[in-house]
Formats: sequence, structure tokens, C-alpha cells
Amino acid sequence: RLLAASALLLLYPACSLVPRISPSFALGFLDPMVHIKMLEACFDVYIENPFQALDPSVSPVHMEDSVLRALPPMCLVVGSTDPLFDDAVLFAERAHTVGAHCDLIVFDGLAHGFTGASTVSREAHYATAEPIRWFKERILAAENEKRRLAAHREITAY
Repeated sequence: RLLAASALLLLYPACSLVPRISPSFALGFLDPMVHIKMLEACFDVYIENPFQALDPSVSPVHMEDSVLRALPPMCLVVGSTDPLFDDAVLFAERAHTVGAHCDLIVFDGLAHGFTGASTVSREAHYATAEPIRWFKERILAAENEKRRLAAHREITAY
């Protein structure tokens, strides 16, 4: 049996693989964690031709409104110097526009992959702890709602 997710925590997500040079992507030439050429190589793993970049399974920013609205609460986490920053903001704005629950947490000055530095950087440690707190709160809220509904079913069954 497949269980539905209670929440989606998306760390520095690739929300669009459509080739374009956004301001944050252009800054990828200077990114200390992920050079733009490495990102392009990663994108090439997912798409064989440019038309596939419009497929919502690889570029979620292109999801149908009804599909986006049906997703559980989402939290996008990105550093302000991440080459994927602009696409994460675009996805969060689109989610809000269609009525999906989507929080966007931006950590100023942090680059792509900052969670990998959480043991050596105070900023990265905090930036890793904050989304985990968000996720735990959503999971706890979902569990409490399940218990409440189960109790309600029990009461109404009598």
C-alpha cells in the first residue's frame, strides 16, 4: 500500500530544467559549491532533448494547476547565492498563485549544497536545522489530524 506524503521538504530543488540564463544561474559561474557546468551536466542526465525539459516530471514548475494544488504542504529551501535560487522562487510563486501550500525559506549568502557544510559552518548548521524543524512540525500536525479523524470515526460509529 502506497502512503501519501504529509509534507514535502525540497532542499535547493531543480524546479525547471528549461535552458535559460536567469540572474542566479549566471552567478553559477562563481558558485563555490556547484559550478554551472556541473549543473548543466546534471540536467543532461534527466533530459535527452530540450523538449523533455517541459515535462512536469523533470520540471515541476510546469505541473498542471490541479496537480500542484493536490500536493501536500511544501517547503522549498535555498541559499540566496544558489544558481537554482530564481527557479525555486518561481516555483514557490506559482504554487501560491494556484493555491498550493508552499513555504519558501531563503538563507542569505548560502550556496547550493549548504547542508553538506552543516558540521563546519554555523550558518549552514542553522540553515539545516530550520527546515528540519518545519518538516517535523508538518509531520506532527498530520499525525495529530489522523488521530483526530480516527477518534471522530470511532465516536460516530456508535
